[in-house]
Amino acid sequence: MKFLIISDTHGDLYYAIQLIEKLQQQIKGVIHLGDHDEDAKKLQRQFSTLSFAYVAGNCDFSTETPREKILTIGTNKVWLLHGHRHHVKWGYDFICNEAQIKGVQGVLFGHTHIPAITYEKDILFMNPGSISRPRQEKGPSYGLLELDEKGQLHPHIGYIKNKNL
Repeated sequence: MKFLIISDTHGDLYYAIQLIEKLQQQIKGVIHLGDHDEDAKKLQRQFSTLSFAYVAGNCDFSTETPREKILTIGTNKVWLLHGHRHHVKWGYDFICNEAQIKGVQGVLFGHTHIPAITYEKDILFMNPGSISRPRQEKGPSYGLLELDEKGQLHPHIGYIKNKNL
């Protein structure tokens, strides 16, 4: 089972749509980590055969979309959030403590527009970066999260290079 993880689309769905079209036969669903939740809703309407989970970010105003959510993938509890309320720009200490309290095996977040995969205290922390407004040299990025037959989560960061998927 594989999920596409995106964040920080900010109204620009060009690459997100192309990527979902390319991967839709290989993925079970899409997880959007905020900024803009309306983008996630548009993608959900366009790709209605896929499952969608999404949260609101700091640029999502007047929204009914939750700011965080816990999703179960296999036997793993994965905490979805944007990250702006958890100080992710300054490290993972604060968010790691909360993740331990919540008893999750993974944390997916955005906000920084910079992709990252790391483990702290045996908890996966994954930021897919931004698929439309990257803040690093490799270009637009996204994440893939795969659940293997043993129930283990395997994260991967992908990049769109030279406008090619």
